[in-house]
Amino acid sequence: MNIWLDIANPAEARFLHAIGVELSERGHRIFVTARENSIPILKLLGFKDYVLVEGHGKNLVSKAVKTNLRAASLVGRIPHGIDRLFSVESVSAMLASKLLGIRSVLFTDNEKAKIQCYLGYNSADKIIAPRLIPKSMIERYLLFSREIVPVPGLKEQTYLRKFKPAKHILEKLGVSKDSKLIVVRPEPGLAAYSKNVHENFQILVSVCKKILESDSSAKIVLIPRYEYQCSYLKRFMGKLIIPEGPLDTLSLIYYADWVVCAGDTMAREAILLMKPTVICYTGDLVAINNKLIESGAAFFSVESGEIIDIIYSDRRPSFEFIKNLKDPTEDIVQAILSD
Repeated sequence: MNIWLDIANPAEARFLHAIGVELSERGHRIFVTARENSIPILKLLGFKDYVLVEGHGKNLVSKAVKTNLRAASLVGRIPHGIDRLFSVESVSAMLASKLLGIRSVLFTDNEKAKIQCYLGYNSADKIIAPRLIPKSMIERYLLFSREIVPVPGLKEQTYLRKFKPAKHILEKLGVSKDSKLIVVRPEPGLAAYSKNVHENFQILVSVCKKILESDSSAKIVLIPRYEYQCSYLKRFMGKLIIPEGPLDTLSLIYYADWVVCAGDTMAREAILLMKPTVICYTGDLVAINNKLIESGAAFFSVESGEIIDIIYSDRRPSFEFIKNLKDPTEDIVQAILSD
C-alpha cells in the first residue's frame, strides 16, 4: 500500500515518523509532506525524503485562507497511486485527499481545537482517537456519522518505546549533572485553539525569575517557540539557558528534575518518562491532560508562586496510572491499513 503522511506541525513529527517506520517495515511505501517549521525536528530524526508544502496563518482569517491554499498545493504535489492519507488533524491534507479521492485516516488527541476538529473530523473517512477521550467529545463535531476507532494509550508511546537519551545534551547546554535542571516550555501561541498566550508566557517567565533569585544551584532551560519570545528573553541571558537551533528535547527531559510546560505533547512526553511535571496552561485543558492530572501523574497550576511551591516541596507525582497504559502502535497501524 502507498501511504501519505502529512506533518502539519513539529509536535507531530516523532509520532508520524514512528508510524511511518512501522509501516515501512511491513512493506508499505511512504510518501511524506511537511511544513517548513518542521524542518529542524525532521533533520534531528534523520528524515531525508519529504516534500515541503507551506501554508499556515497567524490568525483565524489567514489560517482559513492558507489552509485552502495549502490544500490546493498538496493536490498538485501528491503523486499518483497513493492509497491512503494519515495525519494528525491536518485540515489541509484532509481537504486535499477528498479532492484526490484518497481514503483518509485522521488521528486526534485534542478535542479543544474546535474549528480544526469540525473541519478535520468531517473531512476524514476514519478517525482514530485514544480511549481516554470520551467518544461523545468527538461525535459532537460530526455532521454525519464517521468510523471512530478507539486505541489504547497515548500517541507519544509510539516513539518513546524505542527512545535512547543522548548523553551529550547536558554538555551541549553547559549543564552539570549535579545541577537541579528545570525545563520550561511555553504554549504554541499560533495554534487556533490557543488562548491567553502572552499571559501564559509571563507566568512561566515569572516562575523562572523567582527560582533564579532564590536558588543559585538551579539551571533553567527555557525553550521559546517564537522569535518575539527569544527577543524578550535576551534580558535574562546568562541566567536562563535559551537553546539555539534544533534541540533533542526528549533527551533534555530525560535528564531534567522538573518540567514546567503549557504544550500538550511535551507534558505527556515528560510524564511518560516519569518526570515530575507541572502543566501550566490558562486555556481549557484537553481530556487526556485532565485525566493525567486527576490520576496524580502531573500537577496543574497557573500561579507562579504555587508552581515554585510544588517544585520545592516534598510532593511527588504518582505514575501508577501511566504504567498501565498500553502502547497504541499496533492498534494505530491496523486502523490505518484496514478498510
